[in-house]
Amino acid sequence: MLKSMFEGRMGRGRYIRNCLLAAVVTFFAFLAVEGAAVAMYGEEVFSNTLNQQLMILIFAIAELVTFSFDVRRLHDLGKGGKWLLLPILPVVSGVISLEISSNLVLEIVNCSGYVLFLALAVLKGQEQENAYGSPC
Repeated sequence: MLKSMFEGRMGRGRYIRNCLLAAVVTFFAFLAVEGAAVAMYGEEVFSNTLNQQLMILIFAIAELVTFSFDVRRLHDLGKGGKWLLLPILPVVSGVISLEISSNLVLEIVNCSGYVLFLALAVLKGQEQENAYGSPC
């Protein structure tokens, strides 16, 4: 099942729709977990380990799903999923040389994520069939 999540191609419109839908579903899942925790435990929500574990699980699933969207969108551009590693290169080199702070690392990763999303949302995919399948 996981392998099939990363196969094939995804056009720009479908990519944007799926990313927005994933964001909305994730948001409401977080709200549901938070609401249930408040109803069960009162104001001491953040100290609840089960609540934290559920939030981490939801976040991990959401990241896996959006990562698969990104890979399939790159396939539409004729690129492999390894291109997703490109935005973290400045971070890795900065951490290795220990020249940048952890807050700056987080800002760079955050900005590179937005730039990657915009690039994947705007760039036109290949019109012909490529190594990853036919256009959708």
